[in-house]
Amino acid sequence: MNRTARAVLGLTVLGWVTVGCSDSSNPVGVSAADRTTPSVLKLAAEETIGFAAIPAGTVDPVINVNTGTVTTAATGCVDIATIYDTAAATGVDPDLDNQSQQGNVLIVEENDGDGVFVESPDDCFSGGTLTLDFSGVGPLGTVTLEAAKVLDIEAAGVSKIELFGPASGGAPLLFTVFLPVTSPPPSGDGGIATVGLGPTSGVETMVVTFDTSGAIDDIEFSPDRGGEGCTPGRWKNWTGLGRGNQTDNWSATGVAPPGPAVGATFVGVVASLAGENWLQALQGGGGSGIEGKQEILLRAAVGALLNALHPDVAYPLTPGEIIAMVNGAIAAATPTDTSPLTDLADELDDFNNLGCSLTR
Repeated sequence: MNRTARAVLGLTVLGWVTVGCSDSSNPVGVSAADRTTPSVLKLAAEETIGFAAIPAGTVDPVINVNTGTVTTAATGCVDIATIYDTAAATGVDPDLDNQSQQGNVLIVEENDGDGVFVESPDDCFSGGTLTLDFSGVGPLGTVTLEAAKVLDIEAAGVSKIELFGPASGGAPLLFTVFLPVTSPPPSGDGGIATVGLGPTSGVETMVVTFDTSGAIDDIEFSPDRGGEGCTPGRWKNWTGLGRGNQTDNWSATGVAPPGPAVGATFVGVVASLAGENWLQALQGGGGSGIEGKQEILLRAAVGALLNALHPDVAYPLTPGEIIAMVNGAIAAATPTDTSPLTDLADELDDFNNLGCSLTR
């Protein structure tokens, strides 16, 4: 699924309304103190893919991360990826069981692929490949990979991890590392090692090739973030509804101007503003008190959403992140402290002023 489809789908599923956020913290890690030096790198909070929450035996698991989903697949033996629990002490794979503290890991499955295993899951004795697809993560569908743990690697210089760029660009090979023997030669049985992966950015697909047995866990990554943003003033004038040759840049976002009501997009908008459509929000000014500060935030937030939804604007945030941030700020603000609203408005304005290549 491409970036535009993911973004539009995200808002469609939300139905323009998301559940309010009771935590006033910024979910993507941009603090108010940082806003004077806007940098997309500040948004790239590192995550680690572990498999603890996925039941052992799950076939080709889909991994939910903070900024999207990662899908898995495998070739070798029965051509499926499986979760193996090293702590279950099944005795099926003593090599992996030697690392019981690691818990669940991802393997190429050796046994039946019909969900009813001949025995407990076991890693493929003849090797194979694990493929992790990051195209569903973050605003760009690519990530920066830092490191991963590998288990039960029995020969040096054969098994490897390869990182590839987007398929739309020909899936270029970005990085290769050969895996070390994970315990003293000659066997490698039962060992574990952390392997550095660059860090390498722009990765859509990670392919782990095992010569014989092996497993992977604790994959450290951060979603890649864009560095573009158009101002609310431009979006206000790009509807195609005005005079002369005014360009309609809204159509590519999947939102027809003047857009839905802001009260159907965000939770907790004051009644006097809730019925305004997106275009009216972009035309808003601001003032004092909760109403005035919400008006300032809504102008920046609608601009941010249009940026995030446009396929040709590499905006640092996803639509879901923007909505969650705005809902959180609205919930956190009080009549005596409107700083959550103004701080977030300032942050979004920084990103909305990064510049973009769209023309009038």
